[in-house]
Amino acid sequence: MKTQDNGSQPSPTVAAYTPTQFAQRLGRSATYGYRLLYSGKVKAVTGFGRILIPATELNRVLSQADTYNPSKREARPLAA
Repeated sequence: MKTQDNGSQPSPTVAAYTPTQFAQRLGRSATYGYRLLYSGKVKAVTGFGRILIPATELNRVLSQADTYNPSKREARPLAA
């Protein structure tokens, strides 16, 4: 019997993500994935009782992301 060595084989390409997996790829909670979906900011496909977000949507969202540029904010005075 032959065993596969996962270290030498590339992982298969993912075609679609569940809303939870989509949010995890963005480093966010599962709720975030559903919020994007229900607000219409990402498109999904349905079938076989599942909601799936195509990997192309993840690529689209990531390509629209801005570079983080922190700006210094003035310190607020402490409340007395």
